[in-house]
This record gives sequence, C-alpha cells and structure tokens, in this order.
Amino acid sequence: MKTVVTPQTVAHLWANQEQNEARTPGSGNLFFNGNSIYSYGHHFEIARHVINTKGEKAALFTTRTYSNTTSRHISIVRSASSHLERIYVPAKDLSDPESNFNCWLSLMEDAASGLVKAKKPEIYTDKIQGYFKAAERFAAFFGYEIPQSLIEASTIANKEQYVEFTSAKNERIERANKIKAERLEKELKEAVKLWHGGKNVRISGEYSYLRINNDSVQTSQGINIDFNTANSFYATVLKIIAKGGCKTCNMRFMEHYDVLEINAKFIRVGCHKIEVKEIKSIAKKLNWLPIAA
Repeated sequence: MKTVVTPQTVAHLWANQEQNEARTPGSGNLFFNGNSIYSYGHHFEIARHVINTKGEKAALFTTRTYSNTTSRHISIVRSASSHLERIYVPAKDLSDPESNFNCWLSLMEDAASGLVKAKKPEIYTDKIQGYFKAAERFAAFFGYEIPQSLIEASTIANKEQYVEFTSAKNERIERANKIKAERLEKELKEAVKLWHGGKNVRISGEYSYLRINNDSVQTSQGINIDFNTANSFYATVLKIIAKGGCKTCNMRFMEHYDVLEINAKFIRVGCHKIEVKEIKSIAKKLNWLPIAA
C-alpha cells in the first residue's frame, strides 16, 4: 500500500476510502487520516466523511479559504469526490452544529447589511437564501433543529427588515447579558459566603477577599499575613486614605508586593484588589484601632 502519492491520488484515495492514510511527497502538504483530509496541517480540514443516524453517507466540505495552494488542494479534492453527497459548511470544526449555525448567521447578517445602501437588493437577498439553504441541508442530514435566529435572518428582504432584525437581536443580547451578569453576581456572593465560612472554594471576579485563618489574615488568593503585619498595614492604609490616597504608591508590602493604589474604595497590592470595607470588616473582628468611620 503506497502512502506517499500525488495530490490527485491522495484525493482519490480519500474520496473512495480505499485506505486509511496517504500524503503528498516531501512535507506532505495534502494528506488524510481516516475520514478527514487536510491542507498543510490539522488546522485546515478540507473535508470529512460522515454518516447520520439513518446510515446515510455524505462528505462535509469547508467553504473557508486560506491560501492559493490550499485553494488548489480544495479544488483537487472536489474533483475527486464528485460522486459523493457533499454538504458545504463554514465552521472550522466541520461537523459542529453550534459553530456552523453561528457562522451561517454571521454570514447572513453580513449579507443583510448590504441592503442598507443596495441598488440591487437581490444580490444580497440571494446570498442570504443561499446560506440558509446550506444550513437547511446540513440540519436535515443530521436531524438538527435550525435556530430561530437563523430562520428570522432568512426573512430579511430590505433595509427596514434588516434594521428591525438588528434591533431585536441587540435587545436579546442585552437581556442575555443582564441575566448572565445577575447569575454570576449571585454565584460570586454564594462563593464568597462559603469562603468566609472556611470552605476552600475558588472565587473569581474583580476583588480578592479576606478571612481569619488561625493567627493570620488570609486572602482568597492564598496569601497569609500575620496579625501584626496586617494591623500595621491597615493603619498605614487609613493614613494614606485620609491624605487623599495614592497611585503607584512607591511602597512594598511584606517585601514582595508592590502597593499600586490606595483610595477610599479599594487598595491594589500586587495582584490583589481588595475593597476597603472588606479590610474594615476584618479590622472590626480583630478589634484593630483606629477604625475609620
């Protein structure tokens, strides 16, 4: 079995699945392993043999482009596979439904934007319909449901409909972002509560947090500061705040961490950003003085 062959033979062997692998001579710029054939590396998959749940076979083909040589590779593979049922897809991962539907939506929106100043709107509406038909074919083969956003985009036929579609999309994004922000805020509060209670949970977000850990103050990033050092720095922080704060404070804490900023709301020391109210909460628990109002 020969595995180093001409580009045309590589494409033919892949298309007819006559063997499991082959490549072109030298660096093997056109090659295949199993069901997939590539140009210049696994980062650019030209096509892939697939089978759906009904046992039907097809070849997914990329609509992406990369270079002149890759374009030639694609042309060679297409010629060798003219006997196959071919489905053209835009995503890097040829068989991933979410990626493909998102790509088609982006392509349809881009085409629809041309309607704003179009003298020949049919140029853009034809593109929209072409992308939607490709999505329909992909969805039908695998039994996927086409996203509602794609269906809505397929109905855009003029400037007014494009503006309406874009406005509705922006409203959906705004609502989704608000819901996500609320969820993340709730999750953060729950994580901080658990961490303050002594649980070792990961906290992500803008700020670091403090708790008492035996004879030291511990940050949520795992740094332990003995009480005397923490108390002394707390007094220093209050004095600097009283003087209006500082940026690039020309100070180091515990000989390792640059004091980057101190103000009435927060301090930044190294990679830690800690709210002053968090510091005061620890100070109150430990009866540190002075405690500013």
